[in-house]
Amino acid sequence: MASESRVTELDDLLNDAEQQVSSMESQVAELVSLSRQETRQLQAAVRDALDVQVLFRTDEDTLPDETQRRLVRLAGVLAELDGMLVRIEGHADSRGETEHNELLSAQRAAAVMETLIRAGVPAERISVNSYGEQHSSAAEN
Repeated sequence: MASESRVTELDDLLNDAEQQVSSMESQVAELVSLSRQETRQLQAAVRDALDVQVLFRTDEDTLPDETQRRLVRLAGVLAELDGMLVRIEGHADSRGETEHNELLSAQRAAAVMETLIRAGVPAERISVNSYGEQHSSAAEN
């Protein structure tokens, strides 16, 4: 009878341990879910913070000195963010011929890309698109 009592006691302990493990598994799953949500929120905040518009003088593809310095500082941050991909989009306003604006937007995007690469961002993490006067975001004045 003592052995039956001991078996019952051990069975109860085992059930308690299984319940605790189940509870801990639920807590871990909840923490993982929260961590993923926080990670997505942080990624969105970083994307917003790193969304930089670079403006050029009319009909030019040369980066102003201050803009180059800003891009070099940005490159320092980007280089530290392993796996962060960089998308560069070149634009031009609608003044001038379409073909000229397409070339100008490509040259502008290339100027930004070259600055980032020289400052330490790996080229394989950079993608470049140029749109000419399509999707222009600068005010035309």
